[in-house]
Amino acid sequence: MSGPVFGRRGAEGLSGEAAGMTLIEASAGTGKTRTLTGIVAGLVVGQARRLDEILVVTFTRAATAELRDRIRDTLRSARRAVATGEAEEGTQAKELLAGWRQDAGFDPEAAVRRLEAALQDIDRANVFTIHGFCQRVLADLAFDGGFPFGFEVSGDDAELVARAARDFWRRRMYAASKVLAGYAADRGFRPDDLAAWVGRWRAKPNLRLRGGEPLGVPVESREAAWQGVLDEGRAEWERHRERFRSEVLDGNWLNRRRYARPRVERELAAIEALLDDPEPLLPEPERFGRYGAMALADACKKGHALPENPLFAAFDQLEEASAELRAACDAWIRWARREVLVEAGESVRHRVLENRLLGYDDLLLELYRALRSDGGERLARRIRREYPVALIDEFQDTDPVQADVFMRIYDAAGDAAGDASEGTPGEDPEEEAGAAMPDDAQGAAPAEAGGNGGPMAPSPASACGAASRSEADDGPTGVGGLFVVGDPKQSIYRFRGADVFAYLRARDAAHTTRVLKRNWRSVPALVEAVNAVFARSNPFVVPEIRYSPVAPGREEGEPLRIAGTAGGGPLGFRLLPVRRDGKRWTKGEAAPFAASAA
Repeated sequence: MSGPVFGRRGAEGLSGEAAGMTLIEASAGTGKTRTLTGIVAGLVVGQARRLDEILVVTFTRAATAELRDRIRDTLRSARRAVATGEAEEGTQAKELLAGWRQDAGFDPEAAVRRLEAALQDIDRANVFTIHGFCQRVLADLAFDGGFPFGFEVSGDDAELVARAARDFWRRRMYAASKVLAGYAADRGFRPDDLAAWVGRWRAKPNLRLRGGEPLGVPVESREAAWQGVLDEGRAEWERHRERFRSEVLDGNWLNRRRYARPRVERELAAIEALLDDPEPLLPEPERFGRYGAMALADACKKGHALPENPLFAAFDQLEEASAELRAACDAWIRWARREVLVEAGESVRHRVLENRLLGYDDLLLELYRALRSDGGERLARRIRREYPVALIDEFQDTDPVQADVFMRIYDAAGDAAGDASEGTPGEDPEEEAGAAMPDDAQGAAPAEAGGNGGPMAPSPASACGAASRSEADDGPTGVGGLFVVGDPKQSIYRFRGADVFAYLRARDAAHTTRVLKRNWRSVPALVEAVNAVFARSNPFVVPEIRYSPVAPGREEGEPLRIAGTAGGGPLGFRLLPVRRDGKRWTKGEAAPFAASAA
């Protein structure tokens, strides 16, 4: 028998004919967990899959326990429905039974036997977190993947990464000049900040760093040149400071709206302190330039000219030399960040190979590297023999490395990780001066985004095919079936680890894409209100992420009201009053308004 895999309520057009990678897009409340458990039951009954042949991956330990319980409940209710021939109206068992009965070869006795066998094997169900799955593969297929035998999982490897970053900082900064060390500290190149930065990016092997190449002119040379100009400026300051102060503070030639006396006094005091310091730090931009000839000439009153004073030209030279040194220091910091990222990776890798200690990130990285190595195809075949079918929950939270692992195992077209991710090793991954981040996140759209990808030939070992275990092992392609369930709208939440462009690349690779179109959780009025909010062009900024309106799956019930309000609207907005100073409300300032609305 080869019947439909899905029950009718959760199917939304899914059938038993899908092959390769099937993407199921689900909004909140559309029954994705019910769909997942229905797929498992359908594979057991319709495809005679043993429960230990099915891999189910979700992203928290709590979710794995809940999903295992839901699978057990679905199998139990389905067995009862098949055995008795009836089930309560509206239940999942009723829908599964109706779907299986559509197949002319449906054999109730065989279905009961398969469901009973699955229930007896429920403790062997392969329901893992992503890291739990990687640990199982690394342990069971160590020889095939070239992994360390008998490794231990050490948990979070943040301390090791932090130690490598701090060691690098000490070696580089203890020998650095006071000027470079001070500037680097101001730019966030401090031990703890550097450790946190490396920790964010060390486990992303698909990064391609932009910038950070070896310096064309050593920073020491730029600093020596700056020190020379600084010494000349000090000499001019000693000779001409009194006349300079009088002209700038009291002269009637200067526009006082731009050079008000109180501010000028503060700035001249800062310049004097810097020039009197035998070991000054690199000043901020325009410290000298604001009192150079170019800036002051532009600030002269109409009909007045810039007085004669050698300090004006000296300050222009100091500003130029300072700017060149700042650029050299920025380049050095980018180079150092590149170096520490590579060094920390090598340090952790050494621990993996020599000490056989793997952190959570290493579990994923080792499998990722192995699948991309020369023996990667053989390893993928071995994993498919163990788990011919995989179901991935919460796929919108999958980063490029995780997505690439599953797509390579199940031979899905495309590359979820992309050719590489590109960034600049600067101070902050989210800022222009330091974006070690995926290239697509900087404005480039994924190729051919928005479609279902090119066609893929159905595989004899597809999750929805009628292949036996031996066919899955020995078929011409050995390709297994991959079902991924996710909400594309939630893939925009980068702070949660999601990567919208990884999701889009995976969507392009899917042979079949289906959408769950009914919301079974909310009352119809609320469903319609949410549809109305997002019924506009490009609601999620990324054009490829569209909002698909959902229909209410339940009858109109008790109207939804917010406690303490008289209105009956299902969805309300609290508008903040306009601030008198014209500024935006901060989160803390807006909190009382939100609390009163709730």
